[in-house]
Amino acid sequence: MLKEVVEKYPQDQVSVYVVWLTMVSGDDQSAARSSGRMYGRDRVHQYYDGARVVGLAYRLEVFPNCLQDALSVMPKDHPLYAQLSARATDSRGEDPLWDAVLFYPPGVEWKEHVPNTTAWSKQVGFIGPGAGKVTGVFFHNDCKQPPTDSDWHDEVRNAMSLVEKLPKRSAS
Repeated sequence: MLKEVVEKYPQDQVSVYVVWLTMVSGDDQSAARSSGRMYGRDRVHQYYDGARVVGLAYRLEVFPNCLQDALSVMPKDHPLYAQLSARATDSRGEDPLWDAVLFYPPGVEWKEHVPNTTAWSKQVGFIGPGAGKVTGVFFHNDCKQPPTDSDWHDEVRNAMSLVEKLPKRSAS
């Protein structure tokens, strides 16, 4: 997926940043380095965040009510409702944003606060690679819209098409 983006867009048009978080058993800095090799070093900036600071900052500042918003429109009999409901009531505040891809226009910088996104996709369910093209369940761009079955490749392509339609910034 990232290879496709890197190959399609010149270096001065797209920058790619990957932040690896410790989320499931086996996630550690060594695993992040190993997985990160698939992206190469030229165009993809990679960081390891074992303390999950970045994911927590995004959840708290950009997506503070996303789970509650999603649950407000999701039918209670939806297969993900119970799982998301449990995560939404996590009183420890330890549920960072992860398995997400975020898109920004050129020039956006993270300073005192996390910047808002232009487009985003968040995987909330995993179906698996043997399920055909659809590999997961995703929210994208609006927490109040029901999740859809998709895969990361389509999610990135769709978001990139939104970003391409943004007005170009003039050089000043």
